[in-house]
Amino acid sequence: MKRISLLILLFAFTGCSVTNQATAVLFPARYDTNEYELINWIRTTAELSVDSCYSTEISRENFEVLYKGSLEFKNFTQYLRRNQPAHDLAINLHLLVDEGYTLYDNQEVSQFFCQTSLLQIADSATSIQQVIGRKRK
Repeated sequence: MKRISLLILLFAFTGCSVTNQATAVLFPARYDTNEYELINWIRTTAELSVDSCYSTEISRENFEVLYKGSLEFKNFTQYLRRNQPAHDLAINLHLLVDEGYTLYDNQEVSQFFCQTSLLQIADSATSIQQVIGRKRK
């Protein structure tokens, strides 16, 4: 009797695992997860970079990384069907990142400018993330 109970219990636990995986496959996210992942990466990178604004070299590298990420996001959104609003947001975000990237390339930038720019990039990315999470594929 104990073995039968153990077998039924084992089936019940494995069945829950299989059901959760099947649900994820059968009912995927209603938004473009690649697009969402890119904007989440930009937001996270900007938020983590704020603390390193004390160093011009590290900040320059962070803006270069954000520049590449925002360019990738802009390019990714460009030719998707019914995606013009997201592409417009991506262009504006890329221009914002490009401004900081260009300034670091040409001159010394204050710590205040670095922090303010990164917080603005993170806020913009948060807004875009909310828009992308609400839209349908």
